[in-house]
Amino acid sequence: MSLILRLCNEKDIDIVYKMANDSTVRENAFSGDAIPYDDHCRWYADSLANVDRIMYIAEERNVIVGQIRLDKQNNKAIISYSVEKNNRKKGYGKQILRSIKREAMLNGIVMLEGLVKKRNVASRKAFVHNGFIESEEENYFRYIYLLKSGDNIEIDKNSK
Repeated sequence: MSLILRLCNEKDIDIVYKMANDSTVRENAFSGDAIPYDDHCRWYADSLANVDRIMYIAEERNVIVGQIRLDKQNNKAIISYSVEKNNRKKGYGKQILRSIKREAMLNGIVMLEGLVKKRNVASRKAFVHNGFIESEEENYFRYIYLLKSGDNIEIDKNSK
């Protein structure tokens, strides 16, 4: 598989909306309500303008397979991601998380954190597979990954 992450742009608004409102994504989100399109449009425009939010589309052979977002807080970032419904159970969640490590390092991030509902077994497995440390909270699992300069992460300096 040759997955790439590319920065989101204005043209991605509808695909991100479609993925965000997918019933399985809503079930696994901490806010399970459907997202009205007008709200999404405002959020999306604000997100593209926000220097502390970096959004990516995951593609393989020009087919969109998912999305991932980093919400930066100093040199830490919270991960939020989803896999497009027709591409689930194909290992893309694991690949997206592996790929975001490289992007995080390029953006000066040293710690990644993911929060996952207990019933979201696929996402939990994807984080553990990628070396995130798991800790159980009351209603969810927390996943932490500390990026180090010695990490075996391929960084393509020409990818930016």
